[in-house]
Amino acid sequence: MTQPTLTRLRRRLLRWYREHGRDLPWRRTNDPYHAMVAEFMLQQTGVGRVLPVYEAFLQRFPSLSTLVDAPASEVIRAWSGMGYNRRAINLQRAARVIVKEHGGVIPRDPARLATLPGIGRYTAAAIACFAFHRPVPVMDTNIRRVLGRLLTGHSDIEADAGWTLAEAAVPRDGARASAWHQALMDLGATTCSARRPKCGECPVNDLCAARPLMEGTESITISYAELSEAMPTLRVAERPQPKQQGWIGTTRYYRGRIVEALRNTKNGAMPLDELGPLVRDEYATTEHQAWLRELLAGLERDGLVAVSGDAVKLPE
Repeated sequence: MTQPTLTRLRRRLLRWYREHGRDLPWRRTNDPYHAMVAEFMLQQTGVGRVLPVYEAFLQRFPSLSTLVDAPASEVIRAWSGMGYNRRAINLQRAARVIVKEHGGVIPRDPARLATLPGIGRYTAAAIACFAFHRPVPVMDTNIRRVLGRLLTGHSDIEADAGWTLAEAAVPRDGARASAWHQALMDLGATTCSARRPKCGECPVNDLCAARPLMEGTESITISYAELSEAMPTLRVAERPQPKQQGWIGTTRYYRGRIVEALRNTKNGAMPLDELGPLVRDEYATTEHQAWLRELLAGLERDGLVAVSGDAVKLPE
């Protein structure tokens, strides 16, 4: 794809986004704290599950300072329905670092954001781009798939190649960069889906390198010198997706049940013998208490529970 073609693609996709982009509450605010909350919630969780929790969470913790000052138990309870409860603790830890080390001002630079608890490369880039309109590349699963198809003709490109494409394609104007990445996300969520892309409804289908999508399982090497002189050769791996591990019975499943049981208790600390049957249907103290204590030790290290003798509660 040549640079003039990329310019046309950007213009058309941004026009489509202005007319058809999803109306999401974190897109209606310039508050970087709201953007940070949204990005933590959207890690590994779909928009539909995030929406009601996001609104309620911000009602309970409307500012960085209210989040910092709140007991951890209240933050965990406000996270109910989201899963991956460690994100709630990391969000509060990040807020406390911001207050302590950054004067209560959320950093604008992705490199500084990435030093905060719970913030990796994507979340740092997303906060910088969406909250502060920094013209930095953002790359999540949807963006990688869409850019891979548009620019290389392949759905499954390696992560490093995805970041390279995002860097090459990002507009240099910050506001356009923010809208551009939101447009790519929305196209991936509504039209350019992983399994059944609606190519006939795509606003840029005539500019897409994946018309038609290539099929096969072999790795293919493609060079895109025309798009960017700095762009290296991309390794595109088209291979079957591994079978997903079952959810019930996993360590994460039981950790989630522990936190949910404690979240719903009104009596403070819960005895282990009372907690065990709520976590595992066939729980027997003599057989399973060591297993339960091992799970609790991991949760305590993550800041999600507080264990005292034979009782456990959410942390204060």
